[in-house]
Amino acid sequence: MNDGLIQCLECGGWFRSIWSHLVRVHGLTAREYREHHDLPKSHKLASNDLRAAQSGLTKGMFADGTMNNEQ
Repeated sequence: MNDGLIQCLECGGWFRSIWSHLVRVHGLTAREYREHHDLPKSHKLASNDLRAAQSGLTKGMFADGTMNNEQ
């Protein structure tokens, strides 16, 4: 990981998140990508800073009631 980016092992490009890139550009699911590169299931496909920002947004939505666990 480099400056909040994660490298795609297919093409070498750098992204904050490679999940949608894998689908759009390489036609791979996250599972296929991990299997192809012998990565563990726990291998993250988004940078730590992006994951932290998304977590903060989700926690805020729970706190203000715009999101809940009820179906």
